[in-house]
Amino acid sequence: MDFTLEVSIPSKSGWAAQSEIYYDRSEDDDRELTMNDIKQMWSELQNTFPTEATELNINGIALKETNRLVCDCINEFIFNNGKLTAETIKMLPPCKVELQKVIPHIKGETQAYFAKLYRLCDVISSRVVNV
Repeated sequence: MDFTLEVSIPSKSGWAAQSEIYYDRSEDDDRELTMNDIKQMWSELQNTFPTEATELNINGIALKETNRLVCDCINEFIFNNGKLTAETIKMLPPCKVELQKVIPHIKGETQAYFAKLYRLCDVISSRVVNV
């Protein structure tokens, strides 16, 4: 999924602050991220859910619920050292689609948060191992 965002996204060295970013997922870049990189990205993001997104519903997608599902997937991935149950693996693609749909319709810190969440979801879905 390629799109342009006016946010910061994570890189191997941390969050890359830029005013406009063309997000083009690179398989090689994702594979270079270590589990420690993923843990660091997650620790920087996990307690920063934007309060204005609590009641946001965009085109039938409740951001709070999508956030909860993706966060559960990320936590399981980290806790199980890169492994997810088959049920959790099935949740990742619909969550990514929902995030892709909402990111262009939100702004500011809320958009930045969900772009980072999308990035983590994308990274773990490309690296996941079935338990």
